[in-house]
Order: sequence, then C-alpha cells, then structure tokens
Amino acid sequence: MADSEDKKGSHRLPVNPRRHKVAPEQRKRVATACNNCNVRRIKCSGEKPCKQCRSASRECVYPMPVEKVTVPKPELDELRRKLEALDRALQDAVPDPARRRELLQRFTPNDATATPPSRQSFSSVRTVDSAGEPTGRRSFSSMRTVDTVESTSSLKSESVDWDMVAPIEGRLLRDAVGNVRFFGETNGDVFLDTIKDYFCIVHQSTPGAFLSSDGLYQTNDSHELRTTDVDPLWLPSAAHMGVGLSELKNFIQDGNGRWRSGGLNWWGDLDTLPITPMVSGLEATDLRPYRHLAFYQAALAVACRATNHEAVSSNGDSPLCETYFARASVLIGNPLDVSRYVFGDAATLALMAVYLIEVNRLDTAYMYVGAATRVCLIEGAHRICGEESGKRVFWTIFNLDRWLSALTGRPPSIPDESIRLPLPLDAPGMPSASGLRAHIELSRIMEHIMNQVHGISPQPGVGMDPARNVDKALAMLDEWRHALPPELVLGRDGLSQDPSCCLLHMMHNQLLILTTRAWLLRVVQDRLTTNEEPKPPSPHIKICMAAARHNMRLARHVMLINQRRKLLHTGLHLLLSSAMCILMQELVYSWVMTQDEIATGHRMVDFAIETFDSEARVGNLYGRDGCRVLRELRQLVTRVALSRHESVLPASEHMPFSPTATSLTRENSHATTSDIAAWTELIGTIDDGWLLGHTNHGS
Repeated sequence: MADSEDKKGSHRLPVNPRRHKVAPEQRKRVATACNNCNVRRIKCSGEKPCKQCRSASRECVYPMPVEKVTVPKPELDELRRKLEALDRALQDAVPDPARRRELLQRFTPNDATATPPSRQSFSSVRTVDSAGEPTGRRSFSSMRTVDTVESTSSLKSESVDWDMVAPIEGRLLRDAVGNVRFFGETNGDVFLDTIKDYFCIVHQSTPGAFLSSDGLYQTNDSHELRTTDVDPLWLPSAAHMGVGLSELKNFIQDGNGRWRSGGLNWWGDLDTLPITPMVSGLEATDLRPYRHLAFYQAALAVACRATNHEAVSSNGDSPLCETYFARASVLIGNPLDVSRYVFGDAATLALMAVYLIEVNRLDTAYMYVGAATRVCLIEGAHRICGEESGKRVFWTIFNLDRWLSALTGRPPSIPDESIRLPLPLDAPGMPSASGLRAHIELSRIMEHIMNQVHGISPQPGVGMDPARNVDKALAMLDEWRHALPPELVLGRDGLSQDPSCCLLHMMHNQLLILTTRAWLLRVVQDRLTTNEEPKPPSPHIKICMAAARHNMRLARHVMLINQRRKLLHTGLHLLLSSAMCILMQELVYSWVMTQDEIATGHRMVDFAIETFDSEARVGNLYGRDGCRVLRELRQLVTRVALSRHESVLPASEHMPFSPTATSLTRENSHATTSDIAAWTELIGTIDDGWLLGHTNHGS
C-alpha cells in the first residue's frame, strides 16, 4: 500500500513557474497540496482527506516527503562528467544493449524501500555555487546524462523545459455499475478523464453530461457474458463457413495473397474446413474430441463482427457472433484449467480475445490474452517452435498482447527480454512475412514507449530520463519507418491500397501521438486555467498533430478500400484518439490557424463522428460512446473558444463531410528547424492531400 501511495504521490504537476515565493508566515494556503488539488490548481485545505476530495468522493493522496539535498555546483558538474565518461566507456566495452542491461541490473542495489530514479522529484535537488548560493532549479534536460541516440532524426528535447510538460498518470476508473478498474497512462479513458479534469475547472457550475462522467469509463465487462444454451458442435454449411473464413482472412490476415504485405497477423490454417460432427453437442457426453472446433467458432465470431451488418442467430434474440463465441467458450472450457490446454489452443484463446476487444470487453480480453500467452510459455513456444506456422501464431499473440497492454495501460504478459524465438520467415505455401515482422518490431517500440516514456513497467537500470527516452522513442519510430520493405512503404500521397499497410502506419502514428501528446495536454491545461495566450506550437506538438491528421486520412481511405467491411475496434480507437487531438488543437491554437485550417479540422471531426454514429446504428456500443464523447467534447471546445473571443467557426457553419470537397491549403506556420519538415514528409503531405479533395485515391 505504501508503494502504491508513493507511486501516486509522485505524479504531480510541477511548481507553477509564475508563482512568487511567499514567506511561510504570510502564506494563505497549505505548504503542500494533495495530488488532486495540485493537478486542478485549486486551493487545498490540507486535511486528510481535504475538503475538495471529500466533497468529490475522491481518494486524497499527498506526495511522500523527499529529503532535499544541497550539492556544490562544481562537485555536481564533476559527477556529471564522470558519469558521462563511464557511460561511454560501458557502451564501448559492451556494445550489446541486452548485456549492458544485465550488468546494470546485477550491480544496481536492490533496495525495495528506495525510490526509483523515474519517480524522484528533481525539484528537490538544489545546486549551489562556490559561495554556497543556490543556482536555481534545473530542468530535466539539463540534469540528464548525455547519450548518443542512433537515429536519422535530429529532433532533440535538450532545449525542452520539462517542467512545462503535463504528466498523465494512471488512475482508478468506475464503470456504470460502480466496479473499479485500474487503467494506466496510455489508456484512452485516462487521457480523456484528464481532459475532463481541466474542463471541470472552467465549468464547475454547469458541468453537463460529459463532465459529470469524470472518473467513469464505458465498458461492457459488467454485462453478463453468454456462454450457455448453445449447441457447441453446430457448424454452418461448408459454403457459408468458407465465406466467413474468407472474410476473416481478407480482413485480418493474408487475403489469399492479394496483398504483398502478407497481412499483420497469422492465426493458423483458415483454408481447411473442419468436418461437421455427426452428433449434436447437446447429446455428446464428452466434448474433448471436438475441442479443435473452438478455433473455427471463434474465427466465425470475429468474422461476423468484421462485417457492417450483424446477422441474428436462429433463436432471433442474440447476434450470431455472440452465439459463435458462446460455442467456442463451451468447447475451450475454463481458461485457467491449464491441464487441458495444448499450444493449438493458444490461437483459439487469442481469437476469442480479439472478439472480446471488438465488443469492448477489455478486462476480459486482457485475461484471455494472458491465458494464451501462458499456454505458449508452458509449451516453450517463446524459445522453440519448430513449424513456421506455430512461430507466426506466437508472434501474433505477442502483438495482440502488446496492443491490449497499450489499450489498458497495464503491463504485458511477458517481457520482450524473455523471448528468444526468431522472427517469422517467408515459407512456401504461406503469405509473405514482411507485414508480420514489421508489426512485431513496432510492438517492441510500443513496449519501450509504454515502459520508458510513460513508466508503466520501467526496466531496472535503464533509467527514466524523460528527455532521453522521448528522443529515443522518436528515433526508434523513425528508424522503423526507414527500414520498411518496399511493399510496406506508403505512396507519395501518404496512402496505400493495402489495408494492412494502412493500419500498420496508423499504429505507427498512434505511437507518435502517445510519445508527444503530453506537450499538447500541458498547453490545454494552461489554456483552460490561465488567461495567457499559449506560445506557438512546439516541435513535439506539431508531430502529434501531423500524426493525428494523417490517421484521419488513412482511416477514411481504409473504409473506402474495405467497402463492405468496417473499422474494427483498433481502427475506431485510433480514429477517436486522433479526433480528440484535433479538437484540442482547435481549443489552443485557433488564434494562429486560418479559417481553412479550422474548417479542415471540423470536417475531420465530422467524419469521425459520422463513422462512430454509423457503428452505433448497427448496435456497436463503443461506436455509440465514441460518437457521444466527440459531440459533447466539440461543444465544450467551441464554448470555451467563443468565451475567450477566439476566431472559430460557429457550430452552424461546420462544413459537413463530403468526398467531393475541394482540397485546402497547407498550414501557414512552419517550425524553425528542418526536423518538422522531415516529420511532415514522414506522413506524406498531411494537409495538401486530405482525402476529401482527392477522390481518385479511393477509386
């Protein structure tokens, strides 16, 4: 419990740089506010719990006291020089990063009571000159060890004032029936809840439905999952089954060799149809001989969710996909009963997790992916896997595990350091492995961003220097993009006719957003809590916004080339994240945006709302919630912008989405360095090509 409080206590906003020092006897506020009051920049009563937290029924946590250390500046500079020299010597002596981490872990004191470097408050360290006078606070960037980041990208954070970057902390959120779940820093609901906190400061009197949901999240995990009253051995006709599995292959796997990428995943053999049992599942006394059918039942459940219109089962009271999943659940049995599982069941559990993600049951999906991973570990598939098909199944589960970890902000089931299985290779009779390999490398970068940038599960000995970790994450993403094979490179228009390739780049853009959106969140906080005009967009904010706009284009393009199929939960999540960033940009930077640029943002948000609305009309609850969130958030943004006399378009003048709209001009503001030009080239003519003005891309 103490460790939990220490972790919460370290997630606080830095001291306001505009705050004047006041003598203790003249202070009208307590010396240390609780974390909630600190984030909201409101007066704290100093009690435990304080009045604000007690009235809002929040957990009141105060930061753990940190002993202040006074170090003479010459001594501190000398220690830095020695540390830099030793770090360079270690890199020269031990080039292998994994070996260096092992050595650092071996010689790092294992003190459970010590505060990790990632959680220490740099504001508690003072430097003094030779006369003993304080030299003032130092930014994170000036405290860090200099290290060379191997990357073609020259964007650095050395000049960044890290005190001006708002942290996003994991938090406990409640569902509609009051169940409490923890979500980490990369979770979308946590990011949205942080934005709600800032808006609550402005609209305390009339919060409305959107702000009243502060501290809540939408999920279907609290609803009962149907797993009974089905015939587990029933299968559709061979023709219908072939169509369903072909849909699945075209959408989430190989597509019968149609795409050069080979798809991003490999679930197993979906070409060979199973033999329909001659006995009914309701009459069979032993279902163990038919366990392999659970794989096909789970695949058909996902295939039903991949189409625009869900069929209804024969009993007429439940979706067909739910019935397929119930059959798979009966056949596969208890996911915790490892005595009956073999490696072949791992793909079934993973496909069931995909279905659970689609119906917005992230907590249950988290359990199923964990079960699939543990089956692989028990079978030794993380080290030895003879067949290429089995190897690809393991890496597909690895990718799903990392993506679900990013969705929930929770640690993955297995660390990357424990995996010694080689990457997939091209094999006769199988689709190309290039898409799956690129997906694996991107998942590894995703793990680094979750652990070292957001601190979800930081590696001991690696360090949590914010500037270096952000630089390294951007460099890794840049290197990944430059190392892509030709079949995975986007065209000059920033698009591809391969939907798997488009989704891969959408995930890449989402990682750029996760790495840089803390800068955007900080200026949003200042915009809502102060009357000062924000500074021009920083390079990191420009990267965040460019990635968000590119994802909007890619999402629209994927919907055009997929035709009958819809965006799955992954695509919808990426679309929602991008739309929220675009709304935040309008809130903060509308004063430097042209009317055309504002109108472009409105059309992008309109497109996202219409996409979620169409999902809501076919019974997708995640689509319903996303549509509501974007509509209410846009109303708040417009209200705040107008109240501050910003130049924005009224809601009545929002230009509706139209595939024949004319293209808009490029944004007028440019960064002062060549780095932003490189990142703009990365996403392929972000504003000039917005798909609304180029209908030939979707033909």
